[in-house]
Amino acid sequence: MKTRLLAVLAVTTTGLICAAAGPAMARPVALGSAMIHPDQPTAADQPTAAATVSPSPTPTPAPTPTTPATPAPVPTGTPTFASDFSGKSLNTSIWATCYPWMDVPSGCTNFGNADEQEWYLPSQDQVSGGVLHLVAQPVATQGTNAEGQPETYQCRSGMVTTLPSFSFEYGVVQVVARIPSTAGLWSGLWMLASDEIWPPEIDMFERWGPPSPGLSETFHPDDYEVVSADPTTGNLATGWHTFTLQWTPTSLTWWIDGQEDLTTDLDIPAQEMYFLADLADYSMSSPKSCQGSLLIQSVKIWQAAGVTPAMSPSPTATPTPTPTATPTSTATPTPTVGSNVAPAVQPASAFTAVPTSTPPSAPASIPGQNN
Repeated sequence: MKTRLLAVLAVTTTGLICAAAGPAMARPVALGSAMIHPDQPTAADQPTAAATVSPSPTPTPAPTPTTPATPAPVPTGTPTFASDFSGKSLNTSIWATCYPWMDVPSGCTNFGNADEQEWYLPSQDQVSGGVLHLVAQPVATQGTNAEGQPETYQCRSGMVTTLPSFSFEYGVVQVVARIPSTAGLWSGLWMLASDEIWPPEIDMFERWGPPSPGLSETFHPDDYEVVSADPTTGNLATGWHTFTLQWTPTSLTWWIDGQEDLTTDLDIPAQEMYFLADLADYSMSSPKSCQGSLLIQSVKIWQAAGVTPAMSPSPTATPTPTPTATPTSTATPTPTVGSNVAPAVQPASAFTAVPTSTPPSAPASIPGQNN
């Protein structure tokens, strides 16, 4: 998240515009029915009327064929991961309140992005009425800088992640949320690699309030070439909206309220990732900056059938001596379930739930750039 568009794909009334401003050209993507078809047939030419004959009726042009948008997936079975935020406090056995490389009670921020001006605190993750409130407030808050020295932040806010409780590879993510549009706020629903190496990064959406309002869906693949779209949608701060991402071994596809916005089939991650939600602040220039809440009603993840989280190998068994003092052979460790196993591509209806398991501990290294 948090890297403003290096390559932008914008849908206009005339079709798809592709512009590149990074180290390589923008990636080809299909935006559902908004894709331009250069070979579309045109209406038949009008016949010429004879001098003594009434002109023939103008023929009705044939409708221009379009590529239908893929409907949002409707997964079957019980979600592999589900949180509806019941109760009166955040379930910290499921949700962590900081980045995994900086998960401390005193809070954290994203040192990988200089635009962020907030300090995240667990107290800003509030649950009430079946809704998670990530609350931003313009309150001076003591934190640290990237060197670990004390620093005061003028904005405090909240974030949550599913690591270390849950990570997955391939499936459908569905989040029901209400997005603030107030000054300076920077909301995001996104995914990072469980091994804490950046990239890849998958941004289900990012929303910026004034002074630079905008909305984007972005994919940062391993080769650093960015795929992104600026979807057009209604007021996300009014009512509840459903954000859906389908991740298969061959594609990534984004929907907002059932409308497909972006799909790509290049450089698809083949590794475990975890989910994050945060409410950052990128501009404290307005007196009303850092005031608002990102509301999340539910987070559900259906992991693709046949793919389970990686597990550590079983320990090697200790040989037991026989009566003749001849030891038995050493037991062979149970093979590690690889996180890059790519099953055959399955339709959305095949994304049924599979049992979860606790992923291995993440390495201590901190990504050089995490969003």
